[in-house]
Amino acid sequence: MAQPVYEVEPHPSGCFLFQLFLLSAALPAIAANSWWVFGGGFLVMIVVLIVPILRKIAGILLTLAWGVVGFSIGGGVAAIGGGAPVVIGLLFLFFGWVFNYVAVAEEFEERP
Repeated sequence: MAQPVYEVEPHPSGCFLFQLFLLSAALPAIAANSWWVFGGGFLVMIVVLIVPILRKIAGILLTLAWGVVGFSIGGGVAAIGGGAPVVIGLLFLFFGWVFNYVAVAEEFEERP
């Protein structure tokens, strides 16, 4: 069987890249309303993509952030039902994990 000439490195999915770009774009609005903050945040996000351990940490933190967002949304719906924050938080946590799985995956399965 022929050996491949090159190996394909794992790369972040589009959802993960979009979350990182959105986060770097939101920094100026939150922090100082400055293009310098956006540029610095964008450069930091590029470094996060390059360094595997930072990419994994960012993927886990973004996943947990989705769970917190879901729990907060569920808190607004809590008047309707008792367990809404927990259920919606777990759903958002699951979807966040699906979006960010490629960022934290150790290796991809080899395709035949």
